[in-house]
Amino acid sequence: MSIDRDTDHGAVVEARPWGPWATAGLSVVVAVVYLVTAVVIGVAIVIAELAVHPGQDPSRLAESLEQSGLLLATGAIGTAVVCGSLVLLFAWMRRGISVAQYLGFRPVRALSLLAWLLGIAAFALATDALTLGLGKPLVPEFMVVAYETAGFLPLFWLGIVVAAPAFEELFFRGFLLEGLHNSRLGAAGAVVLTSGLWAVVHVQYGSYERGIIFALGILLGIARIQTRSIWTAIAMHAMVNLMATVEAAIVCGG
Repeated sequence: MSIDRDTDHGAVVEARPWGPWATAGLSVVVAVVYLVTAVVIGVAIVIAELAVHPGQDPSRLAESLEQSGLLLATGAIGTAVVCGSLVLLFAWMRRGISVAQYLGFRPVRALSLLAWLLGIAAFALATDALTLGLGKPLVPEFMVVAYETAGFLPLFWLGIVVAAPAFEELFFRGFLLEGLHNSRLGAAGAVVLTSGLWAVVHVQYGSYERGIIFALGILLGIARIQTRSIWTAIAMHAMVNLMATVEAAIVCGG
């Protein structure tokens, strides 16, 4: 929240984002558009595959693409463009506050950003150690299959390391967190709720992985609030995804 001055009357007014109910409603719109966009991209890939290799069973092909790295990457990029634009539009529609103020497009000090990146890297390494200590695979099976079926690896890296973190942070720690932050939930409640929702939508993972994602979301939310910049959360998320993708590449032999 920021304070602006009404130049016509000299009054001080609060620049607020959408309220919690409007935020929830608009977030549902984003979620619906996200699902529709993902389905359209999936259908387009199936059609393209059938055009190149006719005679395949469309239903079986669609089932095989559920864990496809190519679908994951193109879906991440496509939904980031479409739904990211929608989030920017909804923020722009709110009068009295700029998009930069609303979503946290504020510069962050280099030393502060470095400290948060080192912290999130340490968190990732600690959860890796815990995973290995519990006898669980370091790289989930979903990620291994996705990497092996990526098709065009540069596109996969772009989707996982750049597009997915950018959109997810813009939505969860930018739009949704900001709207809930100014409700009765307060900062702590908003961070916990958005982290829980973020973990739930990662349906491709098991409960253990979603627990780690929830804890990661708490750290991202705290970083977003303390630095007041969405760039911090995006950079931290990208760092974690980069480390996870490197691990998948190592497991898959490059």
